[in-house]
Amino acid sequence: STLFIENSARINRIDFLSVTRNERPAEGVRLTAPELRFIHVTPKQILRERQFRDGTKKYLISWNPSPCGTPILPSWEHQSDLFTFLLHQYSGQVATGNGDQFIEHMRFADDDDDVEESKIETFMCDSELNERHQFEAFLRKILMHSLLGTALGGIMTSVGEPQNVYAAVVLNWNFNEYFLRLSPISLLVFCGGLFSLLIVEYFNLFEYGSELPESVLELLREHQKLALFRQTRHETLQLHIEFLVLVFIILALTLHIASDGIIGLIALILVTTLNGITEERQLGKAFQDSLPFTGLFVVFLTVIAIVEDHNLFGPFVNSILHIEDVRLQSLTLFFIVGVLSMISDNVFITIIFVSQISNHCLDSGHSRADCDILSAAVTAGSNVLSVATPNGQAAFLYVATSAIAPQIKLSFLKMMKMTIPYTISMTIFGFVGVFFLLQPMTKYMESSNIVPVHTLSELITCECAGDFHS
Repeated sequence: STLFIENSARINRIDFLSVTRNERPAEGVRLTAPELRFIHVTPKQILRERQFRDGTKKYLISWNPSPCGTPILPSWEHQSDLFTFLLHQYSGQVATGNGDQFIEHMRFADDDDDVEESKIETFMCDSELNERHQFEAFLRKILMHSLLGTALGGIMTSVGEPQNVYAAVVLNWNFNEYFLRLSPISLLVFCGGLFSLLIVEYFNLFEYGSELPESVLELLREHQKLALFRQTRHETLQLHIEFLVLVFIILALTLHIASDGIIGLIALILVTTLNGITEERQLGKAFQDSLPFTGLFVVFLTVIAIVEDHNLFGPFVNSILHIEDVRLQSLTLFFIVGVLSMISDNVFITIIFVSQISNHCLDSGHSRADCDILSAAVTAGSNVLSVATPNGQAAFLYVATSAIAPQIKLSFLKMMKMTIPYTISMTIFGFVGVFFLLQPMTKYMESSNIVPVHTLSELITCECAGDFHS
């Protein structure tokens, strides 16, 4: 079977002009239901472009008989309707592994009526549909593992999360000290996350365990070979430059040679100048995706300034800090901050609580060691329990609102479901670290001069922290 279609402004919106059983076009033929019902569009398609004498372009689509063996289009009562189809080169061309282009659904109207879009449906046989669903599940799994990996690693260092930077500034912790002081909790939580990873992948729980379809893997291999074959020396040099700048960022952050913003600015200048990107219009596109997140962060900091100015959380934090046992204080803060981070952004919650704790310690005469322990518990709680919902962490929220989420059917509730095993294991291991290890390990590291012993005078007050906000 062959099908001639007319090219329009976009390739994914074209009209049927002829349907014949040979190569001869029959333009203007009105399609009837019996003819239409037995059109099978399968992945075995060839799309050819033909240039006609009048300057128009048409595309000839050839396809093999459908392996499904059943009609894919329903019968229609109004056989005189004019049918318009949507030909959509779906991202599923990777899902089927053979570059398929298929008709998703039709829209129809009388000759004088405007054509309106109907509900889109995909006509694919069972094997192709299962393969597509498997690939979507694999993409969901990979994306969720990536997000959870950022959460597990983000706990450990002062640059892992925005709220970690704030806590490190207020408490006067450098990069290495932050890692050491959080290690009694962060290393345990990391082990708990790896344990959850093994369990859900091995037993195929919570929609994990999906494997990459073989056809997709073969397609990716072919694409990689083609990309390597086409890669020029200039592109190879660009990759080497980006790798060297990445090494510089890691070393600069580890050695803390400058503030985080200065290091990022240096990296930006190095990458652009060494790659020959010197015009502003070449860089503007790269900042567009981050603008919504930047605007959201500005709103958060504005709300934080209002909350601190009115001392809204002060009585609540003071009631917790009046508990006598430091271990109970840290455990209570760990869970309360974690629960609040589930329903709100963890950056907002951490900044509020760390500021209130530092102010309380300065006013009440608490020891600096207790202040460090409580601040570590707050930071850990906001990073650990916030993975339960996409609201908790910026990376999760960014993915939930991105364009890729609906394409792979990653909804808000599905993200919550897929984080359940990680939330449980990370919370349990975090509880053990906060209640049993945080206080004794902190005292041991301070007595052994592994970490410096700070005084209350070294705390940065909220007024100074306001400069950090700006």
